[in-house]
Amino acid sequence: MKPDGHIAPAPRLRATPPPRRAEGEDLVRAAYGSADFQEGVRAFLEKGKPAWSGR
Repeated sequence: MKPDGHIAPAPRLRATPPPRRAEGEDLVRAAYGSADFQEGVRAFLEKGKPAWSGR
């Protein structure tokens, strides 16, 4: 409320630019998309040992 008793208008929303990629996002994408990651998930779900390929 303003000192004179009037209610101040709500601020207008501004369009915001889309968020930029976080630093290292490409590394995360590469790791999670790797064959070894998929093998690790498969082995975990099957309660077995992973056969790492280095890929």
